[in-house]
Amino acid sequence: MQELPKRPVENFSPATSDTEWEPPTKVQKTERESRKTRRDSSNAERPPTPRSTDSSRSSSPFRPKRYFCQYEGCFKAYSRPCLLAQHERTHTNDRPFVCDFEGCSAAFTRKSHMDRHKLKHVPDEEKPYHCAICNKGINTPQHLRRHEKTHFKSFVCDYEGCNESFFKHQSLKAHINIVHNTEKLRCTHCGKNFTKPGRLADHIDKHHNLERSKLVCDYSDCFKTFKNWSALQLHIKTDHPKIPCEICVVEM
Repeated sequence: MQELPKRPVENFSPATSDTEWEPPTKVQKTERESRKTRRDSSNAERPPTPRSTDSSRSSSPFRPKRYFCQYEGCFKAYSRPCLLAQHERTHTNDRPFVCDFEGCSAAFTRKSHMDRHKLKHVPDEEKPYHCAICNKGINTPQHLRRHEKTHFKSFVCDYEGCNESFFKHQSLKAHINIVHNTEKLRCTHCGKNFTKPGRLADHIDKHHNLERSKLVCDYSDCFKTFKNWSALQLHIKTDHPKIPCEICVVEM
């Protein structure tokens, strides 16, 4: 078998190649920069691609709400059938998630509500969060922050010259109403002061609202009026007692 002659190895170094590399000219640089500018402007005008989210826990804002509640007077819509079914339980009062703790019959429309409820039966040492001061077991981070505030007088009165501070926000509001806002919570009829607006409203409605006196005693020559049914009945039994009949013993 005849042996073929070996070809000499060619040197392809840039120095000996036929086409040597040349730096781009000024025109080529300008064209390249203009193409890059057009590409960047087109990308800026293009709307961003929506990022995928965990749709199992929350409804994506880009998912259309195609599932409507069929109950009369309810116009809520949802993006998933499971969310619609969860909502419809509020109309039927169907509570399929029942607490299995012994002696507890609490039932819920959502599994997440049941899981949160079950934490009430867990001992303090097994709860997920603990107070750094008293080591009390807490169910959620929000409740933990709220509890830790009770160890400090973090609610400070901001009225000038008042240095009072309180453990709870309700105590601060009561202090402001009693000490600083006495005119706002004072009854204009009798001058009595109150700590809460609701108590002032109840007081006025009970003692000074003449429109409530609509219950009139219907006995002849009696023109007394009363604000509630029980007071009227007490008046009738006291001031207008029934007279028993001497023949049939029936009270008239």
